[in-house]
Parts: sequence; C-alpha cells; structure tokens
Amino acid sequence: MLKQACFFLVIPVLLSFLIFCFLQSLTPKSVTLTSYVSHPVDIIRDTYGIPHIYANDYADASYALGYATGQDRLWQLDMTRRIAGGRLSEMLGDKFLSIDIFMRNIKMRQMAKRDIEAASPEALKVYKSFVAGINAGVESMWLLPIEYYITRSNWEEYTTIDCQLNMHLIGLALAMTWGNDILRQQLFEIVGEEIEWIMATDYKYVKPKTFIVTNDELPEDIKDTFTEFTNTWLNASISFDIEMLDKGSGSNSWSISGEHTKSGKPIIASDPHLAYSMPNVWYLRNIYLPDNTLTGFGLAGYPSIGIGRSDNFAWSLTNSKTDDADIYVEKIQNGKYLYGDDYLPLGEFEEVIKIKGQEDMKIMFKETIHGPILKKNSYIGGSKFSASLPEYEDENLSFCFINYYVIEHDIDFHLDLFKAKNISDIRKSINNLNAVRQSMTITSKNGEIYYLSISQTPIRNARGDLPLEGWVKNNTWQGLIPHAEKPYIINPKKGFLVTANNYQVDTDYKYFSSLGQYFIQGRAERIHELIQEKIDKKEKFSAEDSIKIQQDELEVFARESIPYMLKMVKVSEKYNNEINLMENWDFVMSRDSKAASIYAIWIRQIAKNLLKDWVSENKLKAYLKSLLMQLSITKLFMPGYPSVERICNNPKTEEIETCADLVSKSFIEACEIADGKSWGQFHIVWIKHFPFSNIPFLSKIFDRKGQVGGLCTTIHSTHYDWSDDNFISTHGPAIKFVADLGNNSETYWSMDTGISGNVFSRFYYGIVDEHHYGGLIRFDFQESSLRKK
Repeated sequence: MLKQACFFLVIPVLLSFLIFCFLQSLTPKSVTLTSYVSHPVDIIRDTYGIPHIYANDYADASYALGYATGQDRLWQLDMTRRIAGGRLSEMLGDKFLSIDIFMRNIKMRQMAKRDIEAASPEALKVYKSFVAGINAGVESMWLLPIEYYITRSNWEEYTTIDCQLNMHLIGLALAMTWGNDILRQQLFEIVGEEIEWIMATDYKYVKPKTFIVTNDELPEDIKDTFTEFTNTWLNASISFDIEMLDKGSGSNSWSISGEHTKSGKPIIASDPHLAYSMPNVWYLRNIYLPDNTLTGFGLAGYPSIGIGRSDNFAWSLTNSKTDDADIYVEKIQNGKYLYGDDYLPLGEFEEVIKIKGQEDMKIMFKETIHGPILKKNSYIGGSKFSASLPEYEDENLSFCFINYYVIEHDIDFHLDLFKAKNISDIRKSINNLNAVRQSMTITSKNGEIYYLSISQTPIRNARGDLPLEGWVKNNTWQGLIPHAEKPYIINPKKGFLVTANNYQVDTDYKYFSSLGQYFIQGRAERIHELIQEKIDKKEKFSAEDSIKIQQDELEVFARESIPYMLKMVKVSEKYNNEINLMENWDFVMSRDSKAASIYAIWIRQIAKNLLKDWVSENKLKAYLKSLLMQLSITKLFMPGYPSVERICNNPKTEEIETCADLVSKSFIEACEIADGKSWGQFHIVWIKHFPFSNIPFLSKIFDRKGQVGGLCTTIHSTHYDWSDDNFISTHGPAIKFVADLGNNSETYWSMDTGISGNVFSRFYYGIVDEHHYGGLIRFDFQESSLRKK
C-alpha cells in the first residue's frame, strides 16, 4: 500500500515537473504583431533565436523589440531595474538591502525620472512603444522564467523609468573608479610619496605612447594651453577600509579608412569589456525599415543600438575613462556643511524601501552642493554592486556624479543618426549624449571615419584623482566642457582610429587637465602597432583581419619589462628551467603558455609583497584590486623610473631587503604556484547569473565557465581580481562586432552567451571558446535599397 501511495504521489509531481520543463523549453516563435502598432510588424526568429523585425517606423520596431526582449530576457530586465532603482529587497529580501540603500542614496531613480519627463515627443513615443512591447511579450508567455518560482516572486509591468534606469546604471558602472581617489590618499599617509609611482596617475610617470587624437591631428578650434594642476593631498585622514570599484570595464574599437581596405570602404571593429553576466547585458537586434536597415547590439532593456550599423553608417562605443565622479570630504556640524566661509543647510530627501516579509524602511538622506552624503551602510551596498566599498563610522563624504547635472537624450541622438546622410548631420546632434562617459567611433559609406568623445566632462580647477576638500570653493566643478569643444577628429591622416580606453588627446587640448588621470595603456599600443605594420607593408585589410586582431594576446608591458626584471632575479639552479622559459617567451598570454602563468603570478606576487608589510590586510586587498597599480607595477623596475627601494625594504625587520630581493622572492613564489601549469588552467572565464551564482547547486545550472588567455592589458582583454587566490576572469569581451561598409556579406557578430535568458532554452548557452577565439558569425547585411529591389 505504501509503495502504491508513493507511486500515485510521485508520478503526478514528476509529470507536472516534466510538463513545466517542456513549456519552459519552448522558444519564442516568429510572429506578426497587429495590436498597438500603426502597421503590422513581423518578428522573424533566425537559427540563433535572434529577432529580425520588419516595421514601418522606429516606434513600431521598438514595440516589437520590446516584445522579443520581454520573451527572451524577462528575469534580467527585472533584476536590472531593481538593482538600479534600489528595489531588490522587496523581491529577494533583506540580504540585498544594502544595495537598495546605495542606489537610493545616489538618487538613481530620480535621474531616470527626470530624463523621461524631459524627453522629446519622438523619444517618448519610442520609450512607450518599447515598454508596451515588453509587457505584451510577457503576456504572450505560457510561464514566467523559473527564477520567479524559485524566489516565490512575481513580475510587475515595466515602465519608461525602468527603461531609462539602464542608462544611468551603465553610466555608474563605467564611473566606478573613484575608490582609487580615496585609496591613493590613504596609502600616501602610510607609504609616502612613492605611492605616486606605485599607483601612477601623472602624465610624466604614465608616459602614454598612443592617443586617440594626437597633437598633430587635433583640430585647431579645440587647441589651447591647458592649466596643469598639482596634487593636493588632504591634511585630514580618511579612516576606513576601501576596496576598489574599477573592475576592468573597458572596450576596444578601431576603424580603418577605405584607403587601406580591400573593399575600398571603412571597416569598424568593436569588443566592449563589461562584467560577464548570464545572460549577456547586450541584446542583438535586426530592424528593417522602409528606408533603412539597422543591426547591432543595445542594452537588453533599452531601445537604441549602441554598437552596430545602418545603410549609411557603422558605429561603436568604448569607455572614455574621463573622470566624471568625485569624492568630497565635508565639514558638517549641527545639520550644516561648510562651503567657503559659510555654513549652509544640508538638503534632505526621504526614501522608502520595501522589504520582503518585513516592514518598510524609511531613510532620510542628506546632501550638499556637491551631491548626496554617502551613508556608511550605503558603501556596503556599493561593494555588492561593483566590488567592495568602504565601511566607516563618519558620514562626511559626498558623492559628486556627472549624471546629477545632465539630461540624457540618447534616443533623440539615435533617431537623428538613423536619418543622417553624413558626419556633419551627426555632429549637429551630439549635444543629446550626456549621461554615459564614452568615446564613439563612426564610419560612413561615404568613406569618412570619425571619433568623438560623447561623455559630459566637468571643467575643473583641481585634480580629481584624490578626495577633495568640500569647503574649498575652488574644488567645485566650474561647469561642463561644451559639446563642440570635446575631443574629436574626422578622417585622420594616418588612415585609422583606435580607441581602447587610452588617452583621448595629448597636452595641446585646451581642457586636458579636466579629463582626468584614469586612462589605460597597453591595448591601444598593440592595436595601433598591428594596424600600422600592415599599412607599412602596403597590405589591404579585410574584416577577417580585424577578427584576428581581436584575438591577439601579446602583452606589451611584459615585452618592455621582462628583460629588466630577469636581470634582477637571483635564484638557485632549481629554477633554471623557469628562467629559460621566461627568457625565450614570446610575451603572448596564451592559455596554453606556461611562461604566461609564471608572468601573471609573478607580477601579482610583486605587487603583494611590495606593500604587505606596510599596510593592513584590508588595505592590501584594496590596493591589489586597483587597475592603477596593475598598470604601474611592471614600470617600477624600468630604467629612468623613480626608485621604490625604500618601499621594497620590509619596515618590520632590521635586515635590508632590496627590490632585487623582492623580485627574486616573488619569482620563486610564482614558480611554485604555477607548478608547470599553463595559463588557461588558472585563468577561467566565469559567466555569472544574478543572484544564483552564489548558490553552488544553482550556479552549476545557471552559470558558464571556460578557459581563456589574455590579461586586462592585452587586446583579448580578460580581467581578474588580483586580491583573490584564483585567477577567474570576471570582465572581458562579452560581444564582438565587425563590419565592412563596402561588403554587406562581411558583417560579423558573436556573444559569449545565447540570446535567451531562459535556462531551459537551447539559446541560453553561448560557446565560450568560439566567441573568444574568432568564432564570429557572418551576417549578410541587407540594405533597405537592396530589399526594395
């Protein structure tokens, strides 16, 4: 009887589960939409599940795009709006409360609401169509994604504010370098002036070799003598532990003039490096209008195309790395803060946070002229959003963020871009781009290649790479660089453009000092080198040549520094094989290379050993996360670089330790840790699902892993956290895009995940290996004029 009872209980449960899995595995079908739109719209799904949308106008296309996105990415859409809007706790409980506090503290939802209220009628129509499409797409589904059943939660309708939150979230993610400001100040107090060289920001120490626009190329209308600011270290201490925020977000992009291509028209290539996520933060869309064809990648919850092409143009984006966020130390007493000679009343705003299973939480935030005062529990939330932020007792730091002062009109820009006939038309619309610090490269079928900085940048009277004294009026931003005076170049004489988070311009630019000090070298140098080599050989480029460049893993800093570092190494004969391996290394960070393993671990150990006897464990962890340090570490032993011998010596012992001793000790440690393994055995790309990647059982189902090569400074950029014992890559090229404007069959794309966020879908997993190593998918771009024929 008991067996029979179990049988009759288990079978219905098992059948229900199988039916549930079957329904979840059903992929969205091609469909014709007739409601809401002005004319019928077709969504045709291809063999990869990618939507191809045939519509009468862009508003109708946006409705269909929202419809497809809602079917494919519902859980991701929900999580993104809740992260950005500070609403995770009402769905997932108080475990995520600190993230909500952080996002409410920095006023994310207010900025999105302001943008929507200021949107043009044309843009608002696009927003509303996209949002209506998402909600209609949800209604078309048999079941919600399984995440809702696991978390016992439900979906609520998407709004235009939810949509706009995407722009400010990506803007915040790209601006997360300000932890370096605080850390450099703290380490200066402990270490002294050598921190200027260990975490170099000064031009004279960085010594950049490549610029997006050189002094010779810089248009005369934006040239002038710039004002050089000196570092001003705070007299007061900032007494809390901080971990870095800048987690490797960056990008590569280049465009090559038709003068140097086989087709005679420009070629553009792009691979942005954001945090890996399952599913991908990007969503591929193809839109066919009567007078234009649009294809490319946009944020999953947003209706524009950030990287892609049209009948007349192709465009790409990279992180410009301009400094658009500052930390101010405020003097506060009795509800007022000092500004100049006066104490001004603190502003206040209240937020109510809903918490699943608990009473609502009301929080009153304070703000100064610079921005909101960051609460101590807000920092903990920021750490979960993007690495770790500090915990501290005093609440006297204000957060000044460019997005507080600008209104984003991204949709208007793209509507103008889709109608533009030439670069001059596009330049008339650049004032619509404000909220995300990015560089944009545009190529045209007319043969033009164009670079412009589209990020809003503050005009400064003081450097922003350190915390600023809030009471000193001169430290307050003096306005914004006018759009017409931002860095740009049209058709550079060298015949190509490279943007890889490197210096935008050299010192002839009139606002050079205001751009900041957080640019990245290495990748741009190598891209420039590979393109110039081919041009010097009089060889013409194809799209496939750009695909090969995207895979390049030569580490230029290793090529420069290894000969000098090896001269410092004094080790026993036990390590002769490793020495020979390094002496004969080709400096390529291949996943099959054993020398690459030793190098990556060696420089990490040098960085760790350099300061471990000087600072606390928490500050050491923060320092190891810093990209500024990682970019500087190999330069410390180059000829002509300022000496750090005093820091190499352990202050806790009487025995004198030299930098040669430290480098040798670190080499031995690297050899022992590497233990003959190749770089790919250590360096694993981990594509994480939110929030299930933190639950081991669910992580095995929802996450994706694979071996990769590269470093954050190689063209194939794969960044990892130096403070962890593992070398897991968390940031890298989530998508790739290459287009030849002279050959419609030479458009290529790839993603590291599938188009779907449904774990049961055959379109959920991407092929990591093929994506990272040249497995781009060829796409036959159909111009509107060709379709009419």
